[in-house]
Amino acid sequence: MKDIPPRALNAGETAMRAFAIGFQSDRKPDHSNRIMRHITLLVDRHIDDYHKSLAEPVACKPGCNYCCHSRPVATVPEILYLFDGIKKTFSQLEIEGLVQRIEEFEIAVSQSKYHRATPKPCPLLVDGLCSAYEFRPILCRMMASTDAGVCRSILEDPGHAFGPEGLVEQTQIGALTHQGIRQAMHARGCPEDLYIMTLSLKLLLTQPDLAGKVLEGSVALPKAIDRTYVEFPVAPGEVHAQLVTGPELTPLRRSKTSATIRKALESLDMSVPLHAMGMLTLPDVYESQEELLEERERIERSLDRLIETKWDPVEMYTALAGNTLFELPYQGLSVRKTLSRQGDWICGLAAKTLPHLVTPIEGPRKPGKLRVGYMGTRIRHNNGANWAVGWLENHCDEIESYALLTGDVADHVTNHFRIAADNFFWLQGNVQRAAEFVKGLDLDVLIYPGLGMNGIDYQYASLRLARAQCTAWGHPVTCGLPTIDYYLSSDLMEPEGAEEEYSERLVRLPRSGLCMRNIHVPPSNKTRQELGLPDGPFVFMGQKLSKWTPERDHLFKEIYDRSGWPIVTVFSSPVWEKRLEQLGIEYRVLGFLPPEDYDTVLRLAQVSIDPIDWSGGNSTILSLTVGTPVVTLPGPYMRGRHSYAFLKLVGADGLIAADEADFVDLATSPDRHGPPMEGLEPEILYEDKDVVKALDTFLFECGKNAR
Repeated sequence: MKDIPPRALNAGETAMRAFAIGFQSDRKPDHSNRIMRHITLLVDRHIDDYHKSLAEPVACKPGCNYCCHSRPVATVPEILYLFDGIKKTFSQLEIEGLVQRIEEFEIAVSQSKYHRATPKPCPLLVDGLCSAYEFRPILCRMMASTDAGVCRSILEDPGHAFGPEGLVEQTQIGALTHQGIRQAMHARGCPEDLYIMTLSLKLLLTQPDLAGKVLEGSVALPKAIDRTYVEFPVAPGEVHAQLVTGPELTPLRRSKTSATIRKALESLDMSVPLHAMGMLTLPDVYESQEELLEERERIERSLDRLIETKWDPVEMYTALAGNTLFELPYQGLSVRKTLSRQGDWICGLAAKTLPHLVTPIEGPRKPGKLRVGYMGTRIRHNNGANWAVGWLENHCDEIESYALLTGDVADHVTNHFRIAADNFFWLQGNVQRAAEFVKGLDLDVLIYPGLGMNGIDYQYASLRLARAQCTAWGHPVTCGLPTIDYYLSSDLMEPEGAEEEYSERLVRLPRSGLCMRNIHVPPSNKTRQELGLPDGPFVFMGQKLSKWTPERDHLFKEIYDRSGWPIVTVFSSPVWEKRLEQLGIEYRVLGFLPPEDYDTVLRLAQVSIDPIDWSGGNSTILSLTVGTPVVTLPGPYMRGRHSYAFLKLVGADGLIAADEADFVDLATSPDRHGPPMEGLEPEILYEDKDVVKALDTFLFECGKNAR
């Protein structure tokens, strides 16, 4: 993992050393409990220090127990420490009551669809308070939020509400403490897995003599095999998924303009794989269409150089974590040929590095339901994967689902994946060992929701880890990898003949292809002045700046000249502002907006206009939901036709332009906005479960063909 705060590193290192050294001479429960007490005090101190550094206060307080409706997991030392604390502080009558509550809790959990939001509170809760608070597991100490209302929402509606926004450092402190304990347990030959706290506690409370045998491994506690954090140690010469950077790479990543990229590349040693991968870096925003085309030519030459050079396969395969051609599709041009060349090269490296992992899975499958996995670094709050939860949580009962996070950041959307999936794993470190783990699951189908956004995803996707492998519209272009069999797309978004743009077999799911949840974001209370908006009407282009290519700038000029309305955009870039200045128009650049401010700006806009080469997705749905018209001109590729599909679905065809001249006229003619927006039913865009039924049908057919 990278960029880990010192407090988290200290907690993990201390836990690992304390148990590794402490268990050299004494592995009895009493000694383990003394070590565990020291570790929990350290974790609590680090978390308290972290809370003091936050801009917003933590909402947690006695009696607030929304997060206590879960089924915690813990390591053996934590369970023994909790058991010892209960044994010393509870009366026999209280212990009997706890055992009864555990039995009732487990019955309720077994009958519930959701694992992390249980219908009954934790059995340790008494009158709304934790009866063993001092001895609670690390997982419970990781729980915190700055908004108790959000925590309440997931308890009231676990299938459709987001969990609390994660306090990342607190999560890291807990995760690394778990990791440290488990590494020490492994080194000393002790049980190293995570176990179901409630069932383990019941076993020890009803049979106290077993406590001494648990550390020996002669008595097994009930394993929490379905959701776990797994760190695979990296040995010298093995592939890992950790991006190693140095000061020499900082200029390449800081200000990505054509000039700064080329200057930074001149100073790098191109015999070093990680440096050489930097050649695939592209600008965020281009000064002109001519510069865009020059950069495209440079990328083609750079790819030639990478392919033709003889690299150490392990070193270069590891360096893939450092870069991809993620920015290439933002140029608005065809990308299949270039991405397929990159994909063939990457799969060639994989075959030399991990040959046993590139061969297809053969032989009879393990018995059971159809096993479908969702895997990637972005199984978190990100437009590349947010939408995938709607698929995951609505699969039929004959599908067993897996969510596999390979990134180093988890958050509230990760928690939603945890809730929705039957099995959740957070995989870190050694790519070979993690990939072997995934392949051992014998998945029938593995879906990469946003393949192409991150080099680590390419490391895994260039292998054969499931019987059939798919990617989908989280990154709405082909991945170019011959190891990916299918691209899951939308029938409405794909133009005729779209198959030519994919190295995968194109699957056109009905309508938008999505099953989106309607997550309400309350608008902020900021005024126009506080948001930096003009007083009168304005045209809003609320997309990533990369989506608007220089050859479309004249549309801003024509819209402004006809209407006199300022053009308002988000994010910021000196190159972008220079382009707008050269047009001689009035404009505002608001910079990054949090969701509540973005919602407010969208509501105040006269009209939202769509980049032609890469249209809006989530933002278009939000715009139509709040009643702001979206004007679009469908582009030649799927990535430029998201808004087209959504407008078709809600019957607002009148906002779809026929050509650039019509686009300008639509954007500047409020009288043309009215009829399409009258009687609009944006609810059609949400909860389209028929899409998931069609997806399930495909997955069963796909799984059958792959056997």
